[in-house]
Amino acid sequence: MRCLLLAVGLVAIFSSNACAPRVSRPSPKLGQVEDVHTKPGRYDGYSVAWRFEKDAKALGVGLWGGVELHGQGRRPIVVWPRAESGDPSSDRDSGPALRIDSPMVTRSSDPRVREFLSGRIEGLDYEYMKAQGWLYERCGPPFVEPCVLSGTFIKTSSFESVDPLIAYLGRWLKEGDYAGVLHINVVQHVGVPEDIRTRMGAYDGYSVDLCKPEENPDRRLIVVTGQGSRVFAPFIAGEPEDYDKRRTWAVLIGGPDQQARADLTRPGCHAPHAARIRVVGYEDVDAAIAYWGGLLKAGNHQGEVLIYVQGLAQGS
Repeated sequence: MRCLLLAVGLVAIFSSNACAPRVSRPSPKLGQVEDVHTKPGRYDGYSVAWRFEKDAKALGVGLWGGVELHGQGRRPIVVWPRAESGDPSSDRDSGPALRIDSPMVTRSSDPRVREFLSGRIEGLDYEYMKAQGWLYERCGPPFVEPCVLSGTFIKTSSFESVDPLIAYLGRWLKEGDYAGVLHINVVQHVGVPEDIRTRMGAYDGYSVDLCKPEENPDRRLIVVTGQGSRVFAPFIAGEPEDYDKRRTWAVLIGGPDQQARADLTRPGCHAPHAARIRVVGYEDVDAAIAYWGGLLKAGNHQGEVLIYVQGLAQGS
C-alpha cells in the first residue's frame, strides 16, 4: 500500500508540474567562500571537511568545490539506482526509508517512480531542500548537467546555502544513524540570455553580435569582431601569418603591451577561423565583451572572438 501511495503521489506531481505555469525566479548569487561559516571538525553525529581550496581549481570552470559531511552512524547511505531494462536489482524493495518530516515510505516498482527517484538518496527530502532554495535549479536545456542527481552529491548555486545545508544534512545523518559521506558542491548558475546587458552593434574598434541566432536559439555564442587590419599573432613567434600553416592554433590577441592567449576554432560565425573563449554564465558575458573587445582594439585586429557560455565544465 505504501508503494502504491508513493507512486500515486509522484504521478500527481508529474501531472501538476506539467500543467503549472513556469515562474522565472532570479538566479541566486554565487557569493564567496567567506559566506560559509561552518568550520571543519566533528559535530554531533557527523563531521565536516572543507574541499573549497582543492576543488575550485581542479574540478573546472563553474564548479567551486564544497564540503563533505561524514556520518558517524551505522546505517549505509542508499541511492536509488537508475532503472535499467532487464536489471532485476532495479525492482528490489530495499525496505523503509526515513525522512525527517514525513512518514516512512518504501520503494515502488512503478517505472515512472523509479526514474523520478533515480540518483536520489533514499530517505532524503529533496522537495523540502528545493522549497528552501538550496538546490541548483534552472535546469532547462542545454545546461542540464548540474541538475542531474548524482548520488551522494548535493549541488547548490550559492555559498550562502552551504551552512543551512550542512545543518539539515547533518541532522539527517544523525537522526538516521547513517555512515558514509555526503558532498555539497557549489556550482555557479548559468543564468539566462537576458542577463547580457551589452547591446549588439558597433563599438570603438569592434562590433558585437549574436552568432548565427537561427542556429543558436539559446544565444550561447556571442561574436566580438575586430574592425582593424591585423590577424591574430601566433603564440609561437615566427610562425606564418596563414592560420592553417601554423604548428599550433594558439594565438595572442591584443597590442604588444597587453596580450591574452586564446585558441582558434573553425569555422567562426562569419569567418573561416575564430578564437573561442569560455565563460561560465550569462552574467559573465558583459565583462568578457569589454575585455576582449578592448584587446581587439589595442591589437588593431580584424578577427572574431567567440564568447561561449559554457556552464559547468569538468576538467576545464
